[in-house]
Amino acid sequence: MKRFFCILLCISLLFLSSCASGNTKNSTDIVASFYPVYIFTINLTDGVENVSVSNMSEQNTSGCLHDYQLTTKDMKLLSNADLFVMNGAGMENGFISKVLEQFPKLKTVDSSENIPVIHEGDLLPHSDQTHSNSHIWMSIDNAIIQVNNIASSLKTLLPESTDKIEANRAAYVARLSALIAELEPMAEKIHTKPIITFHEAYDYLASEFSLNVIESIESDEGGDPTTAKLAELTKTILDNGVTALFVEPAYSGSAATTLANETGAKIYTLNPITSGEKLLTAYEDIMRANFNTLVEAIG
Repeated sequence: MKRFFCILLCISLLFLSSCASGNTKNSTDIVASFYPVYIFTINLTDGVENVSVSNMSEQNTSGCLHDYQLTTKDMKLLSNADLFVMNGAGMENGFISKVLEQFPKLKTVDSSENIPVIHEGDLLPHSDQTHSNSHIWMSIDNAIIQVNNIASSLKTLLPESTDKIEANRAAYVARLSALIAELEPMAEKIHTKPIITFHEAYDYLASEFSLNVIESIESDEGGDPTTAKLAELTKTILDNGVTALFVEPAYSGSAATTLANETGAKIYTLNPITSGEKLLTAYEDIMRANFNTLVEAIG
């Protein structure tokens, strides 16, 4: 009996020692800053064993991260992360310095590397903004660059899975390239039609497919426009024969309704791909839905 208790004590001590060491991690934990880079990352790691991918800002219903505040849950998630996948182009500027200060050894990948960034005002002639436009993923060509950047970091992180990651990368890039070819004829039908969107999220899309975005509903400071801006937008809509206004799923302002009432333009919804289902094909599905909406509204 004494021998039995000695053995039991040794097993208990070994168990407690293992728990205390904190080295019982069985998977590689990857954290994506938000939805589009999360979708890119799960495509690249599909079928790779012992890899977990989390969308840090999954609970963020407003979409983009311009005013995002880190939560205790986020910090806990990042404390266990082996890689932090960022959109870049300024999207995470509101909190990334805090993350790097708190976790100086955290490996990060900026997926915007080698992507030319549009500065607001480059496409909208009446805008006086000078900040960089972070919505780079709305160009499919840019999305391909982001996928390639993320894949390079994943191969370094997971050298034993290089072949699988490369196969996933090649397959995904092929799908995205096919998506461009699929959407180009739809864009050709509408590229001369004047478009007014909710905000700058669609500048990259417009540039890639030569769409004629002439104005944005949101004010330069964010939110609904001033009374003077509403009057200017009303005149622009009437002068250019604009028949459709495009808002986003999370839009709750009143400006679009006011403009529609004043001009007779109808309101449609476009998705900036900042939230959605956890599906490998989510990016492609939403982009197709957006183009179907555009053709329905102004085609």
